[in-house]
Amino acid sequence: MRRALNTLFTTYPAFSRHLQDASHTNAKANGLARLLESSSIMTYAGLLLEIISPLVRLSLTLQRQDITIGDARVAILATVDYLKQYDPNNSEKLQGIIQEQSWAGYELKGGSSDVKQRSCSTVEKIIEKISERYQDLSGELLDATTIGSLKNWPIENQETLFVQ
Repeated sequence: MRRALNTLFTTYPAFSRHLQDASHTNAKANGLARLLESSSIMTYAGLLLEIISPLVRLSLTLQRQDITIGDARVAILATVDYLKQYDPNNSEKLQGIIQEQSWAGYELKGGSSDVKQRSCSTVEKIIEKISERYQDLSGELLDATTIGSLKNWPIENQETLFVQ
């Protein structure tokens, strides 16, 4: 999904031009062109692109063959913390779409929906699903497994390691 959203944003002019040209003879292309020109659709696509990046990292981390329970726990907690701190007002891409009502030089039509409300709702649902899915990773016994991974140990200052 991240690749599709990246492709949409990087090749937006080509998609838009093609659908506008094809819309004269094809009703489906006309409908897709209208969707692509919608400010709320492009805002939501930008929001999804921002939110999905840490989820992709989490997924790739959890698929590693050398992962320990402690590593998984740390990755999940870090992802949830990132999502809790996410603020759409800090996104240049989203703010550009909202304020300029355009993307890549193409005017977007319609008003943007409340991005802050939509992002909070989406993030809350994602955090809820992560918590449901990984509810077994909480508890004192599993907290102790974090030390089992050398990646979670503090690293001493490199300079002091080699000084005699």
